[in-house]
Amino acid sequence: MLIASYRHTERGILAARKKAMILPFVQPVRKHNISSDDRLVPVVAVRFEAFMSMVQAEQTARWIEERQKRYRARFDVIEKRICRVFKVTKNDLHSRRQDMASVSARQAICYWARRLTPLSSPQIGKRLGGCDHSSVLTRVAVYHQKRAKMGRHLRKLHKGGGR
Repeated sequence: MLIASYRHTERGILAARKKAMILPFVQPVRKHNISSDDRLVPVVAVRFEAFMSMVQAEQTARWIEERQKRYRARFDVIEKRICRVFKVTKNDLHSRRQDMASVSARQAICYWARRLTPLSSPQIGKRLGGCDHSSVLTRVAVYHQKRAKMGRHLRKLHKGGGR
């Protein structure tokens, strides 16, 4: 069974890019690398290069943070991606079908919608064919257990609020 992975979402990709970006630090200039004639030029060049790379890294980090703040997963995007992964249609999700693919897809949609969107459990249930909030909470818990069995651990959702 394929499970949608956080690292493949746009938010996960941005987080990985931000994590991989390490601000360059000025390397100490060793005396044996610099001859007496040109001591000042390499020091200034190293400092200028380090300064420019830090400015560029700051701008990139700022851009990534702004992009993460603007990005908000939408329910229809989550639904479309999960349908593609589990190879089911939206009609299958909204129907009363109980086959394994449809059930797993509904559980995944409830889990990711609860985690990534500001929607409440009743709102998620209404969008998935009219189920109540307790069904949504059960689906979230079951999908969380499935992910844990596969070795994918995320923090548990708080009982009171989403995300």
